[in-house]
Amino acid sequence: RMSLNYVVTAYPSQKVIQSCVARFTGPKNRNLLVARVTHIDVYDIGPHGLVLFVRLPVYARIAGIMRFRRPKDAQDSVVLFTARLGVAILSWNQETAQCVTVLTSDDRDDNLFSTVSERRPLCKVDPSGRCIGVSPSRNHLRIIPTQTFKNSLAFLVRLPADEIIDMVFLHGCKMPTIAVLLMDSSYCVHLRSFEIYIQDQDILPGL
Repeated sequence: RMSLNYVVTAYPSQKVIQSCVARFTGPKNRNLLVARVTHIDVYDIGPHGLVLFVRLPVYARIAGIMRFRRPKDAQDSVVLFTARLGVAILSWNQETAQCVTVLTSDDRDDNLFSTVSERRPLCKVDPSGRCIGVSPSRNHLRIIPTQTFKNSLAFLVRLPADEIIDMVFLHGCKMPTIAVLLMDSSYCVHLRSFEIYIQDQDILPGL
C-alpha cells in the first residue's frame, strides 16, 4: 500500500498593514519599518536602497505602527497596537543589538467589549511624546502617559458621543490636545477637541 506524506512550510505573511520611517536602530540610522500582520520588518535606508536589518516577531495581529519619540530620547521608538486593543512601545538597544519592549498596555475589558465598534482600532500618539490615545470602544478613550513608561498610570475617559469616528493629536499645544470626530445618536457628525490633564486623569473641552 502506498503512503503519502503532506508537508506544509509556514511562510511569513507578506501583507503590509502599515509602515513608517524612523531612526529606530540608532540616532544616525534611517529605517523603514513595515508591519506585516504578525511581524515587523526593519530595513536600513541607504544609498543603494533597502537592506533588511532585522525581523521582529509579534505574537498578535498587528493593527498599526507609529513612530514615537519623547523629548529627551536620542532615537525613535515605535508604538505598536494590535487588533485586540493591546499597545506596546518598542525600542532598539544598540549595546545589546536587541529589541526591547519598554511599555505594554492591554485595553481588553469585558464591560467595554459590548460596545466595541466595527471599525479598526484607533491609536494616536501625541506629537510631543507625552501620551498615547487608544479608542477601545465606541465612545471611550484610554490615555496612556509615556513620561515614566508605567502602565499603572493609564486611565479611561468617556466622550460625549455615541461613536468615535476618528481622532488626531494637535501640534504645538501646551497640554496634550486631541481633536475627535464624533457621531451622536442622530447620526450628526461633530468635530471637538479635548485637552488631556494627565496628572488629574481627566479631559476638558479644548479649542
